Amino acid sequence: MSLGQPPRLGRSAISAEESNRTADAAQRRLQGSIDPRLHDVRCVTRNGSVVLRGRVPSFYLKQLAQEAVRTSDGKCEIINEIEVIDN
Repeated sequence: MSLGQPPRLGRSAISAEESNRTADAAQRRLQGSIDPRLHDVRCVTRNGSVVLRGRVPSFYLKQLAQEAVRTSDGKCEIINEIEVIDN
């Protein structure tokens, strides 16, 4: 993996319908997060993977968002494209 690519986790091939359901569930988990700074992170699907997009003020929150959307069955790949910005 090059330095410019976001980390890829939990690789697996799933259907587009299942991928969309997973992204919707992931978005609900982010919206329900106790930390309001994660509420603006968005989940989309791309080629059967859930992609996280948005901006947060720390690497900790970037990782927290990733863990918030991870499913216990690990079926779906998560691509974390969240940007860490300085305030």
